[in-house]
This record gives sequence, C-alpha cells and structure tokens, in this order.
Amino acid sequence: LIIAATSTLTAFLIYRSIDRQVCTDPVALTYDGSWRVSRFSVDNGVWRTWKSPSEAMSHPRACSAIGPSKVAALDPDRQFRGWLFDLNFRRWTEIPPSPAKQSNRGAVQAVFVGNRLLLWGMTAGPPFGAVLDIKSRRWTPMPDAPITPRYRAACGVIGSKLYIWGGYGFYSGTSGS
Repeated sequence: LIIAATSTLTAFLIYRSIDRQVCTDPVALTYDGSWRVSRFSVDNGVWRTWKSPSEAMSHPRACSAIGPSKVAALDPDRQFRGWLFDLNFRRWTEIPPSPAKQSNRGAVQAVFVGNRLLLWGMTAGPPFGAVLDIKSRRWTPMPDAPITPRYRAACGVIGSKLYIWGGYGFYSGTSGS
C-alpha cells in the first residue's frame, strides 16, 4: 500500500510492503525553486537531499509519483514531460513527452507499478492515460478505462493492481469512483 499526501509543492510517501513492514526511509518530493528529492534515514536521523538538474521544470505545478525506488515529477503543460529520480542510483533522468495532452494537475493521477509509471485521468482528450516503461523511457497509450476519469482522486498500488478512489467525475460532478 502506498500512502501519499500531496499539495501544490510537496508529495510525501510512506511505503508499506507486502510483508507489512513500513519503509524505514520515507521519501519526500518538494519544490523551492528547483525540485528536490529527500530521503530520511531512521538509522542516523538525518535527511539526504538531491537537487534536480537546472534544466528541470521551473515551476511547482506538477503531477508527481513516488514509488519504492523511483520518484517522478511531470509537467502537465508539456505533455507530462518531466524528470525521474532513481533512489538506488541517486540520479535524475529526463522523461520524454507522453501521448497524453495538457491537463489540470488535480485531474491526473500518476503511480508506479513495478518498472512502469502509469498516468491516468482527465487529459485534454484521448488518450486519457499512458504507461511509461522506465527502462526504455517509452510511453504507450492506455486503452480507455471502464470508469470516468476522476478529478482530485487518490490512487495507490497493491501488488500489481491499481486502486483509484474518491474524487468526482470532471464532467458530471458526481462523487465516488
């Protein structure tokens, strides 16, 4: 289970693995003029921080995802082009534009599923989702989902299943999922 609290400037994660152990090194993605990934070490009680490259997105309006070994910040104004931080190798890699078009940040969810980054929600038209293969850095459009894309929904992954809950249908104004 992934538990994330987000605001315009911060995404935070506590990862609970299948064996029900809480991750001992929580991760935060913040913006203060540049993107920063911070990881807290419970063993020594300190935060380590890695600043994004200077050419990374220059504003805090991002769609973000934090997984067990990767962190992503995606720019909804540039077809979700962005930056991926690898927590194991401690390096940033550029993410190319996706097939999904511009969107309001609150209308799109991003989540890691294994070695893939899944992007889904109210984009500016088909496709309403795309999957990034982390190794090849190639996007594949997703087929339409059986539910209406959600605005301000929360999402998480358990095993290989994506769960989307809350929010409301952007066009209908209905609640639930």
